[in-house]
Amino acid sequence: MDRNSFVPNIFQHSGVLHNLIIVAFISFLTLLRVDFSAVPFEDAAILMRYAENFADGFGIVWNRGSLPVDGATDFLFVVLIGGLKIITGIGVESLIFAVNVLSQILSVYIAYYTLRSILNAPFYIAFISIVYLLLGPGSLLISAQFATPFFVLLVSMLWMLTLKIITLNQTNRLTSLLFGSISLFVGLTRPEGVFLTFFILLTIIYMIGIKKSNRLILNYLLIMLILGGGYFIWRWIYFGYPLPNPYYRKMGSGLNIDSLIQSLTFMLRFVIPFIPFLLISFIEKVRIKLLIVILFPVAAFAILFVMIDSTMNFAGRFQYVGMFLVGMGWWLPLRGLGVSELFGEKLKSYPGFGLTSKLILAFLVVTILAFQFKYSSSNVYGDGRYDVGIILSEYQNKGYKIACSEAGLIPFYSKLTTLDTWGLNDQEIAHSGLISNSILSKFNPDLIMFHAAFSPLTAPEENSEHEKMGKILKHYAENNEYSLIACFGVSPFITHYYYLKKVLQIFILSRMK
Repeated sequence: MDRNSFVPNIFQHSGVLHNLIIVAFISFLTLLRVDFSAVPFEDAAILMRYAENFADGFGIVWNRGSLPVDGATDFLFVVLIGGLKIITGIGVESLIFAVNVLSQILSVYIAYYTLRSILNAPFYIAFISIVYLLLGPGSLLISAQFATPFFVLLVSMLWMLTLKIITLNQTNRLTSLLFGSISLFVGLTRPEGVFLTFFILLTIIYMIGIKKSNRLILNYLLIMLILGGGYFIWRWIYFGYPLPNPYYRKMGSGLNIDSLIQSLTFMLRFVIPFIPFLLISFIEKVRIKLLIVILFPVAAFAILFVMIDSTMNFAGRFQYVGMFLVGMGWWLPLRGLGVSELFGEKLKSYPGFGLTSKLILAFLVVTILAFQFKYSSSNVYGDGRYDVGIILSEYQNKGYKIACSEAGLIPFYSKLTTLDTWGLNDQEIAHSGLISNSILSKFNPDLIMFHAAFSPLTAPEENSEHEKMGKILKHYAENNEYSLIACFGVSPFITHYYYLKKVLQIFILSRMK
């Protein structure tokens, strides 16, 4: 064998060594960017509480011994993490890290495989794409312990299958069955995933026609209606309501324009570096059709969020999947184009074209990666909730109860019975719209904690539902034998209040003497 043949063979995407190197590179960069010491983000801790309760045999409940409630929304992920805890005995935090890291590695590798093996993209195109994806917010979302990387993995599998169907211009029994099955898993993981799978199905029908899509459509409908419909009926019976609890709290009564603008902004931020390349598709009509295939599910999914409040859309996690849809498929409308089509015949004949084209390419690559790196990180500052949760965990067997507007870190780490005063994990509040004195009196909390847009230095206002909630909690505490034991924040308009029952305060002080 020629001693110089080793290096070129590494770049043959069908080789085992080549794929191992790519996987090792993806794994290294993923692990390098994940902060395993980070405290979970607030909403991620909500999911962790459900998974832990499920694993410990209490069902999908917020408080152990209470009625079921779906406040996590990531049903399949909760069951998966809970099931793994039952089997392995490992804590949910470690399991979520493991599942999310593996999901990120597999998702990015699927993107590489799709570009190289299905779309026949050059090595440098596929490599640039996976580096771009690796520099995205995926590692940040893993550090925050959201379920987003797992959702992206399932969608990546579905999208890879979709691009294969489109490039082959046909379906068979296996691909049709896989498409329906993966679509079901996507929908079980996130409710809006059902809409995304439908948008993807429409792109296939648009591209290869209804006749060639008959088997695919049939399998999709059978699986989604029979198995998905069965799950929907079960969850309605089990939880008492058809939709996850946060949807009733967030959906409101009309279209949410602010949420739509935020969704479109994040989606554009994730895909904007690819837009100049995608515009090249307009040189031929058939390429425009392929461009629509790539952009339609991305745009439709982004617009979908006009129906729901995007509060807690940390790092654009709701739109992050769009980055993979475009990052995996952007070469589809450009397949077969050579340098002359990309840069023009006149430029090709220019004496310095070789160097010029390389400089242009290098500039574009650096710009793309720098752009993504800039928007792929976010600072998360500790605000005491994790520490309070750890301190309160010492009292988890004392029967104390907390009314808490930030129902994530404190409830998960304290293990105490908790009333989510915002209503994401309380069906009565979610459906009534706002916490009330009667609900608080019935729950009778020992500690009241809430995030407020005011402080002892400023007067409470009622410009939003959240501000109304804070005012109600403050009024209740001050009129029902509670003492203000702490109020702190980054400004007089962003604070955390802590009210403790006076009788407990007297008891604690007596024990300290």
